Amino acid sequence: MIPLRLKAPLWLVGVGAALLLAMFAIASQLPPTTRTLDGSLTLRHAVPIGAPVVGKDYPCVGVGGFDDIRGGATVVVYDAADKILAMGRLDPGRANDATGDCIFLFAVPDVPTSDFYRVEVAHRGQVPFTQRQVDDHQVQLTLG
Repeated sequence: MIPLRLKAPLWLVGVGAALLLAMFAIASQLPPTTRTLDGSLTLRHAVPIGAPVVGKDYPCVGVGGFDDIRGGATVVVYDAADKILAMGRLDPGRANDATGDCIFLFAVPDVPTSDFYRVEVAHRGQVPFTQRQVDDHQVQLTLG
């Protein structure tokens, strides 16, 4: 049996390579399909854990009717159709010496891109945010 040898014209190889490069360039410029939604929850008049150190932040948690607000509390991100997009957790709270408030940061990874979001912490009700607010890191919640 005689081996069959196929040879592609050189111009065809060049066109194929150019198409692959163009597809890669287009794909690399598409907006991401997921994002990390980061934000904060400020709890007014929280209780420090241990003695505060002047000029430094210190750990804090919610008490009384806010005892569910603490590091590890659930953060849920919904879309406009009330579908859960992603879930995360509050970081441990850090007290603000100047105000006595407790600030909890959070970062919810792998949130699908949407025009509209609602964020809920510890079943405290959903708060709406636009895509622009999320992009501009303006997801800031307050309790108390």
